[in-house]
Parts: sequence; C-alpha cells; structure tokens
Amino acid sequence: MPHIMWVHKCKKLHDSSVGLGVEVCPDCGEHGQYDGWHFGVVESMCAYHQRTGLSPIGPHRPLADKLITPHMQVCEQCMGVGVIEVENGKSFKDCPGCHGAQYLFDGSQEELEALRQLIYLECPEVKQG
Repeated sequence: MPHIMWVHKCKKLHDSSVGLGVEVCPDCGEHGQYDGWHFGVVESMCAYHQRTGLSPIGPHRPLADKLITPHMQVCEQCMGVGVIEVENGKSFKDCPGCHGAQYLFDGSQEELEALRQLIYLECPEVKQG
C-alpha cells in the first residue's frame, strides 16, 4: 500500500539523505521534509510487471533492464511515483497518466513485445505471459 514519505538529512548518518515513513528521524530526532505518497516494495514490483510484462525478479532482469529501460520515460503526471495526491495530501489515487506503472514505454506494443521475445530467447526459463 502506498505510504507517505519524508526525506531526512540525518547528522548521525553522515549527512546523507534517506527516505523514511516517519516524520521524525528515529536516529537524530530531526523533522524530515515531506515527500508525498510513494509505493512500497510490493507496489514497485507490480509496477515493473505492469510496464514491462515481466517478473521484477529473476535471471532475466539485467538483460530486461538493459533492453527496455532506455525506452522508458518517466510519467510526467506523477513524476515516476505511480500515484498522485488527493484531498490535500491526505490520500492518493492511481496516476491517470501511467495507471500506476510509473514509467511509459516510448514505442509501440509491438516493439515492447519484440524486446520481450529477445529476453525469452536469452533466458528461456522466464515464463511468458
């Protein structure tokens, strides 16, 4: 389920930025900067499958990323988040531009299918469909 995130620049973490699901950093006690609604791991995996038609895990993933990722454009409506805020940030809904996929393929469905076929040839253990 999507959840609200805050960006923290934690002094205890050597001033690195980290996204957390809490407003106050549990390490340094400082308030983070509101960053809106974001997908969790499960939703991100589902979005990968939605946009590529492939499982997000497996031996095919490096090849899939090499072939397909260059053709993906970040959705301009949600800026790659997959959801947009509603009710003044109190809730969210699926992005109407990408329908939760976060990115959009810049070619035709036939071109995407041709890339998937190359992946299936190289990694026959990947289940089609």
